[in-house]
Amino acid sequence: MIIESLTFAVGFTSSLLSMPAVMKFMRSRGIVGVDMHKLDRPSIPEMGGVAVLIGLTASILAAAALMPDRANILLAFLFSVFYSYSRDYRGNR
Repeated sequence: MIIESLTFAVGFTSSLLSMPAVMKFMRSRGIVGVDMHKLDRPSIPEMGGVAVLIGLTASILAAAALMPDRANILLAFLFSVFYSYSRDYRGNR
């Protein structure tokens, strides 16, 4: 239970800390959208899922380091996530 809690903490912390940097980067590159659900329709950065992907990567790498007997399956899962993300990012070409 301690390993799972530590893995969760690593993923959560890395997502939480990387989100402002990702948002600032997206805003500087002009990758923003309009929030249609608010009256003043502010522009907000898009692709915040990148920060979630960073957190997932950190969590899986921490789990693979702490549980070497499960490293192969964890890294295979991480590869499939990156593959799916790259296909989605490229528009399923």
